[in-house]
Amino acid sequence: MGNSLWVENTEQFLVQALLKRVENGDRTENGFKKSAWATVVVELNEAYKDTLEKPITIAQAKSKEVIVSLFLI
Repeated sequence: MGNSLWVENTEQFLVQALLKRVENGDRTENGFKKSAWATVVVELNEAYKDTLEKPITIAQAKSKEVIVSLFLI
């Protein structure tokens, strides 16, 4: 089955989508709410459906959180 490959601008999109979730109050002290991750991944896959070989999963998006958290500080 394999992993989806992140393409140009998907990480930037992820950062922007998560920032919106922060503004909406979907982030707690312990991280983002499950519903926030689900929403972000749906938005990401919809925005890049013509570019991504395979859809990004929630687990793959969460693995990028370390990179993303640098932008959220």
